[in-house]
Amino acid sequence: MIRQKIGLKYLVPLELETLVTNPFVEGDFFMGDLLEQVLKVDKEFWNENEDLSFSAVEMQKVIMLAIDAENRITAERLQKSANEKLLEI
Repeated sequence: MIRQKIGLKYLVPLELETLVTNPFVEGDFFMGDLLEQVLKVDKEFWNENEDLSFSAVEMQKVIMLAIDAENRITAERLQKSANEKLLEI
């Protein structure tokens, strides 16, 4: 619904709370699609709803959480692959 710009005033605040705890939460399409859609919300919406405004600092935290989580997932995959390779030797 965010992608279709339906109910933004009601949905965006809920989704922002969700993103703070899990930036990779999946909407309907793929892991992280909710964050992608919130980032695409028009500037006009934020200007009209300043009380809902998610500060740049807060959004930076969400993005850093996403990067850290992705790095951790990548590191875990690499560690698993390395362990499997070591078992072959």
